[in-house]
Amino acid sequence: MSNLKVHHTGFAVRDIGDALPNWICDGYSVAIAQVDDIAIGVACILLTDTSGLSVELVAPLPGTNSLSSRLRRGGGLDHICYETKDINVQLEFEQANGALIVMEPKISVLFDKPVAFVLRKTGLLAEFIEV
Repeated sequence: MSNLKVHHTGFAVRDIGDALPNWICDGYSVAIAQVDDIAIGVACILLTDTSGLSVELVAPLPGTNSLSSRLRRGGGLDHICYETKDINVQLEFEQANGALIVMEPKISVLFDKPVAFVLRKTGLLAEFIEV
C-alpha cells in the first residue's frame, strides 16, 4: 500500500530515565508520559519536537528480554511507525510483499489504538497503527 504517513520513529534505549535528558536537551518535549506496556514487555514514552516530529523511546521492562538484540548492538533507531486505516488489510499487503509479521495486532497502552509489527525484506522493522 502506498501513501503511508509516518506516525513516529522508535528508538531503543536501555533506560528511559537515563535517555530522556539528552532528548530534552536536543529540543524534544514529552507528548505522552511514560507508560509500561506489559503485553510487549517495554516501557515507552512519546516525545515531539517543534517541527512536529514524534519519537517513541522504548526500553525493556525489568525481568524481560525485550529489545535485547537491538540493545546489544547499542540501541538507537528501532522502527518506523506508519498510520493505516485498516491494520488487517495492511498486514495482508505486507505479507503478500514478503514481510514477516512479528507481532499481531494488539492495543498499544501508549496510544490506546491497535498496533502491529512486521519485518520487511529490507530489514526494516515497521509498526502500523490504526487511525
